[in-house]
Amino acid sequence: MHKYIKVYELKCICKEQAQAIRKYKPEYQKTLKETMKMDWRESSPVWEAFRKKFPMNGLAMKKQYRLYHIAHCLLRGKTYDQIENKVREENKLKQHDWDEIEAIRQKYQEVPVAVEAI
Repeated sequence: MHKYIKVYELKCICKEQAQAIRKYKPEYQKTLKETMKMDWRESSPVWEAFRKKFPMNGLAMKKQYRLYHIAHCLLRGKTYDQIENKVREENKLKQHDWDEIEAIRQKYQEVPVAVEAI
């Protein structure tokens, strides 16, 4: 059994998100190529099926992964500078992003359990 169950659970969530992102791109490119020369009335059902498969778009998936990854690393004791040391100005985290990271940290933070001596 893993020593830090909640942190391990957060790591598993990050891995699932990364896997979903890797699946998204080729499917998106395939659907785009398939519908490129179609009329919008013909391509609409194809895109509807794609949206059912991937309810979140690629950018939102990447941003959510980034926030969960930062929260995971902060819980493991790294500083933000160690996690992301070179970030472009347009990609810097906003206050609502930090609020979401803090909410994730609170949810998955390990609570010390008092063990009674026998």
